[in-house]
Amino acid sequence: MCRKFKKLNYRRQTLPAARYRPRPDRYSQGVSRVRRLVAVSAGAALVLAAGGFAFARSGEDRPIPWADQPVTRASGPLRTKPEPRPAQQPCLAKDLESLWPEGGSTFSDNAIGSDSTGLAVVIRNVGSTSCTLSGHPEVQGLDRDGKPVGSVALPGTYLPSTGKNLKSTTIEPGEPAMVFLSIATRGCHDPVIEYRGAKLLLDNGFSFIMRNAWLRGTCRLKVSSWEPASNDAGQFWALEARIVAPPSAVAGTDFTYVLELVNITDATVPLDPCMVYTQVLSPEDIFDMEELETMLHFTYRLNCSVRSIGPRSLHRFEMKFPVPAGFPAGKAVVHWFAEDSPRPFASSGLTVFAPVQK
Repeated sequence: MCRKFKKLNYRRQTLPAARYRPRPDRYSQGVSRVRRLVAVSAGAALVLAAGGFAFARSGEDRPIPWADQPVTRASGPLRTKPEPRPAQQPCLAKDLESLWPEGGSTFSDNAIGSDSTGLAVVIRNVGSTSCTLSGHPEVQGLDRDGKPVGSVALPGTYLPSTGKNLKSTTIEPGEPAMVFLSIATRGCHDPVIEYRGAKLLLDNGFSFIMRNAWLRGTCRLKVSSWEPASNDAGQFWALEARIVAPPSAVAGTDFTYVLELVNITDATVPLDPCMVYTQVLSPEDIFDMEELETMLHFTYRLNCSVRSIGPRSLHRFEMKFPVPAGFPAGKAVVHWFAEDSPRPFASSGLTVFAPVQK
């Protein structure tokens, strides 16, 4: 049931933010629209290609059987963590990894007359314990050829709607943290510089290069201090989800597939209390969590015959739900996500065929 894997170097794929839209209440109602979009995008970046780990081959181990344990889906916002979070031991370089090595999406922030643009840079804790990031990284902008351009970034931000200016940020195993790189033009008279990437260096020696980014302006590049990508409390930050599913389903029958839950950290993830999850079948590639109650969805409790997922390990779980006979034929997407936790979540496309005529 459980298979160990080793950490490999690999190129991650990100899932478009529109593919999965977290609950609107997962982000503070007082947060600006720009910041909310950034937070949603940061969450989407955590959906990684499964090919980067030495997974057990599909079908090599029998999955844990599906449990018919329906649960009434809870309403209301997720629990949030207190701010500021208590400081822990400093994060070590070996316990960090970067997300979005191919670059994040540039956004603009026009609040109070600003002409600033920015992007989020995300890393996460893959160690065994919570750790604390302090201050801000050293950032050197790069041109399209990967060569240094402009001066080293100043601490701070041009973005009036983003950045918490925290002295430190504590993240638990699997949890992401982010900084914002930003630039502006108004009030600056230096030559225009176009940045296509950046090299980041933390005070613990952890460094990485982010490519295919885009920022352009005359003001000197700035970098904000570290902050959590989300302030939601969750039991399963350390888990990734991957759907291994048949390419098609027939309306009027059960759709059965395998969900792999992968622990990407050096910590052990307890499954006590047992995870509650929701499956959604959508006839479109995009859906909004605000409309979930009007869509075909099923909420169950996981078969927790195993009580934990060990470090760098995975468990495979059988999943099942009925596809109504009247479900429209054509392309569809199955979405899977844990309740009461920002992660894990996964999506997979399939084709739904009309019921077989007898």
